[in-house]
Amino acid sequence: MYNRREGKINKVERLEKWINKPIPKNLLLTFIPALLTFFIAWYFSPFSKGVSTLLIIAILAILTIQGICILHYTRVEVNKNRAMDELRRQNTAFRKADRIIRSLFQTDAHILTEVASDIVEKGTVNLAPVSISTCCGDLCKAIYDVVSSFDASSNLEVTYVARIDDDHIMTIGYYNTTNEYPTVFEKKRKIDETKAFFDAQQFRHNGDMGIQALSEEALHSRFVSSLGENKYDKYKQYISAPVLCAKNKMIGLIQVVANNDSRLALDDDQLRNIADTYLNTFANLILLKSKTEKVISATPQNIPALKG
Repeated sequence: MYNRREGKINKVERLEKWINKPIPKNLLLTFIPALLTFFIAWYFSPFSKGVSTLLIIAILAILTIQGICILHYTRVEVNKNRAMDELRRQNTAFRKADRIIRSLFQTDAHILTEVASDIVEKGTVNLAPVSISTCCGDLCKAIYDVVSSFDASSNLEVTYVARIDDDHIMTIGYYNTTNEYPTVFEKKRKIDETKAFFDAQQFRHNGDMGIQALSEEALHSRFVSSLGENKYDKYKQYISAPVLCAKNKMIGLIQVVANNDSRLALDDDQLRNIADTYLNTFANLILLKSKTEKVISATPQNIPALKG
């Protein structure tokens, strides 16, 4: 069945697309001022007697149309510039992410080669270089470098929260430009506390909450301190991504918060896109590192036999 309302919307959209084309745009922006000049000149000429009222109405109508056209094309230009800025930020973030992830893999390859060499040559296993707790600070810095592409002020905080056991979590990774660590850093916390932080709530749901992308209003309703007071007025936007293993168990959480005048995105869709595109990528990288650590720690005891 034909929907009249949708039909009208489609006609308006087609008209808008047409007047945004170069030729109609140039004609309108040239013809209307010329027409306005003609009517003003006519009004002040001797030939305006008897039609002065009509000329005033015509001049006012043309002025209104000219104002609408100027506002429309200004809005189009602003939206175009905004879209171009967003594309530039996306391009910068993609290039940074590509460079950083390639660098991380190269570093990991070098570390794993050395660890494997120690296993074969010395019969020893050194977990420190491959431990997620060792490298999570660098990973937070890497995430910061990528997401800061979307915000000029870069007043951001990046944290990584790890599951310690079935009942506890700990913030083991953190980065911002001031390096002022949060009060919960490296402190063991219960997941099922009555007045738990938002990260603990996500662990409690075992990743079922999925990707989070919250603007200011929704963010403040979620972030409640252990004292039951909202101490997060400086938080303006928040994104997070869970780190899930094959059994769908949540083993970690990446969080990014934009503070004060910082903004990662102009709307919720852009915010979620950043979380989906970039935080998910780093979540998979952390999962890989975590599993690599487990595999190496499970190396058989008869390592010397590998030498033969």
